This record gives sequence, C-alpha cells and structure tokens, in this order.
Amino acid sequence: MSTRMPTFEEYLAGAMVANAPGWVATATVSYLYEIAIVGGEVAAAILVVAYIIGGFIGSYLVCRRAYRDRVKTGIEVGLGALMLNIIFIALLLGAPPAIPPLLGLIVGGLIGGLIADRKLSKIE
Repeated sequence: MSTRMPTFEEYLAGAMVANAPGWVATATVSYLYEIAIVGGEVAAAILVVAYIIGGFIGSYLVCRRAYRDRVKTGIEVGLGALMLNIIFIALLLGAPPAIPPLLGLIVGGLIGGLIADRKLSKIE
C-alpha cells in the first residue's frame, strides 16, 4: 500500500478531473436549454449532479494515493476544484459562478474521501 501523501500535481490533476464532468454538462445543458428541451430547474439539477459526480471521481482517485486522512484529502480536492472552477469562470465569462453546482464539488470530494477511506481501510 502507498506510504506517501499526494503531491501538488496529483491534487491539481484531481481538481481538473473533478471539473471535467461539470464543464461537459454545462456545455450540453446550455445547448439543450437554448433549444428549449430542458427547463431551468432540470438544467440546474443536472449541473449539480454532474459536479457531485466529478468531485467524487477526482477525489477518489487522489485519495487512493493517501495513506491517511483520506476524508480531509477528498475535501481538499473538492476545494481545489472549486477554486480552479472559479478562476476559469472568471477568466472566460467574467460572471460570478452559480453557487449550488459548485458546492457539488465539495460534496463530491467528501463522498469520494469517505468511500476511499472505507474501501482502503479494509485492505490495510
């Protein structure tokens, strides 16, 4: 089993992986909303779920590297993904981001850390 904690590069990679499903969902949902296939509430729900799934995947992959404090590591990945997303939104759109989808990154990070801790503590 691993006897080290994740490096900065692994945290950054986890944050990018965590944002990928949300960015793809944002592009898809904005198109579907524009041609009136989905409504505003459905679009918001899809984005929240996409960010939770992304946060889970990114944090779980990083937490597999950690030998301790996996829940804390998962939350750190979620917060890193949140900061990365805010920076990209500020650079590309200039508009303030919507809060509920971005909180999904932290929730997904927490879930990923909890599941990784539960799964990997049984192995050790």
